[in-house]
Amino acid sequence: MIQRFTENRLMNIRALAITLVVLGHSIILYSTSWNLYETNQHSVFFDSLKAVINVIQMPLFIAIAGYSLYFTLQRYDNLSSFLRKKVKRLLIPFFIIGLLWMVPFRLLSNYEAYQNESIVKIIVNILLGIDSGHLWFLPTLFLIFCGCGLTIWILKSCDDKKISTVFMILSLIMIAMQCIGWHIPSYAGSVVEYFPFFAEGYLIHVYQERFNTLYVSIISSALLITCVLLNYYVYRSVLFSIVISASCIILLFVLIPRRTCEWAKLLSKDSMGIYLLHSPMIYTAFAFAPEIPPALMLVLNFFGFGCIALILTEVLRALKLRFVLGE
Repeated sequence: MIQRFTENRLMNIRALAITLVVLGHSIILYSTSWNLYETNQHSVFFDSLKAVINVIQMPLFIAIAGYSLYFTLQRYDNLSSFLRKKVKRLLIPFFIIGLLWMVPFRLLSNYEAYQNESIVKIIVNILLGIDSGHLWFLPTLFLIFCGCGLTIWILKSCDDKKISTVFMILSLIMIAMQCIGWHIPSYAGSVVEYFPFFAEGYLIHVYQERFNTLYVSIISSALLITCVLLNYYVYRSVLFSIVISASCIILLFVLIPRRTCEWAKLLSKDSMGIYLLHSPMIYTAFAFAPEIPPALMLVLNFFGFGCIALILTEVLRALKLRFVLGE
């Protein structure tokens, strides 16, 4: 019963995570921090909503991966089989979706960075992480899995709590690197930025009984409120931003209901496919219909392209093309 509740809660969290990602991508045109496409339409609400979504969407996805690592390691006897699975899960979709889906949609949408660039230069930029769009997530997560898998293999005589302690020490080092302003380019920089949330997810799984307490909820809420106030009314800080995201993740893992529904199960199952397929399609809306009302843009991108991404995921699976989705 406990295992089923744990799996149900994880499905609900994953469904929420992909919903936030799709919503964030759908309204990114109105974010003042994004300028790949221009529009004369403005929406203060969507701009603010996107800023809030940015706090949690990718940290939550990374934390889910860290939480799931506990399950994943139980299925593999050695490091090489674990890493081969991650190549299939992450790098193969990175290459296929990048070359056969993202690049064509960007070319169709007159993507500015592709103007007067050779296809070779475009591909090299994607591989190096210079302009890999939403696909940056896949190599970043692969590198994190490689590092964690190697660490666990080295510490295989240690229990889960000691391993989680090592992960947290590494996280503190990476947080310190961000706080002092060390700039690390490409995917390595993304690893430094997001590994603390991966470690947090693993830690939540190892200590999940202790995390499901009112005490943890109160402490996390207090940290969240304090850091939000300090970050927005005193001075902005990398550390405050990290604590805000980390506190939100803890609260979601504690507060998300244990009961699930068929819709959440479907979104959870197809979350990777939706993530891979949705984002490139919205470039067409931004390129060819940037002046439509923001509410209509939301409907088109979130519900229209979101449903198409969901359907295509199911179609690819039915056609035995699961490898495109990393399955």
